[in-house]
Amino acid sequence: GIWPLKGNKFCEILEPTTARVVAKYRDRKKFYSGKPVITKNSWGKGTVYYVGTSLTPESMVSPVSYTHLTL
Repeated sequence: GIWPLKGNKFCEILEPTTARVVAKYRDRKKFYSGKPVITKNSWGKGTVYYVGTSLTPESMVSPVSYTHLTL
Protein backbone atom coordinates (compact mmCIF):
# COMPACT_ATOMS: atom_id res chain seq x y z
CA GLY A 1 0.00 0.00 0.00
CA ILE A 2 0.91 3.66 -0.15
CA TRP A 3 2.63 5.15 2.87
CA PRO A 4 2.46 8.96 2.56
CA LEU A 5 5.78 10.57 3.45
CA LYS A 6 6.64 14.24 3.56
CA GLY A 7 9.83 15.88 2.45
CA ASN A 8 11.02 19.44 2.63
CA LYS A 9 14.02 21.69 1.98
CA PHE A 10 15.05 20.17 -1.38
CA CYS A 11 13.77 17.72 -3.99
CA GLU A 12 16.47 15.81 -5.83
CA ILE A 13 15.31 14.02 -8.98
CA LEU A 14 17.02 10.65 -9.19
CA GLU A 15 17.95 8.78 -12.37
CA PRO A 16 18.71 5.25 -11.16
CA THR A 17 20.59 2.85 -13.41
CA THR A 18 21.05 -0.21 -11.19
CA ALA A 19 18.92 0.71 -8.17
CA ARG A 20 15.27 -0.23 -7.71
CA VAL A 21 12.85 2.66 -7.26
CA VAL A 22 11.21 2.41 -3.85
CA ALA A 23 9.31 5.72 -3.73
CA LYS A 24 8.26 8.44 -6.17
CA TYR A 25 7.11 12.02 -5.80
CA ARG A 26 3.35 12.33 -6.27
CA ASP A 27 2.42 16.00 -5.91
CA ARG A 28 0.64 16.59 -9.21
CA LYS A 29 1.32 20.33 -9.00
CA LYS A 30 5.09 19.79 -9.28
CA PHE A 31 6.97 19.08 -12.51
CA TYR A 32 8.83 16.21 -10.84
CA SER A 33 5.69 14.27 -9.92
CA GLY A 34 6.20 10.59 -10.70
CA LYS A 35 10.00 10.84 -10.58
CA PRO A 36 12.03 8.61 -8.23
CA VAL A 37 12.88 9.99 -4.79
CA ILE A 38 14.01 6.88 -2.86
CA THR A 39 16.00 4.01 -4.33
CA LYS A 40 17.34 0.71 -3.04
CA ASN A 41 20.49 -1.03 -4.25
CA SER A 42 22.65 -3.97 -3.18
CA TRP A 43 26.24 -3.19 -2.21
CA GLY A 44 28.54 -6.01 -1.19
CA LYS A 45 26.65 -8.02 1.41
CA GLY A 46 24.37 -5.11 2.32
CA THR A 47 21.64 -2.86 1.05
CA VAL A 48 21.82 0.88 0.39
CA TYR A 49 18.84 3.24 0.41
CA TYR A 50 19.25 6.67 -1.21
CA VAL A 51 16.77 9.37 -0.21
CA GLY A 52 16.66 12.38 -2.52
CA THR A 53 14.96 14.75 -0.08
CA SER A 54 15.04 15.80 3.55
CA LEU A 55 12.29 13.74 5.18
CA THR A 56 10.27 15.25 7.98
CA PRO A 57 10.73 13.52 11.38
CA GLU A 58 7.32 11.86 11.22
CA SER A 59 8.30 10.32 7.87
CA MET A 60 11.31 8.51 9.30
CA VAL A 61 9.93 4.96 9.20
CA SER A 62 11.20 1.63 7.94
CA PRO A 63 12.18 2.00 4.25
CA VAL A 64 10.35 -1.25 3.54
CA SER A 65 7.11 0.76 3.80
CA TYR A 66 8.06 3.40 1.19
CA THR A 67 6.01 3.57 -1.98
CA HIS A 68 5.18 7.22 -2.68
CA LEU A 69 6.30 10.58 -1.34
CA THR A 70 3.99 13.56 -1.18
CA LEU A 71 5.70 16.94 -1.46
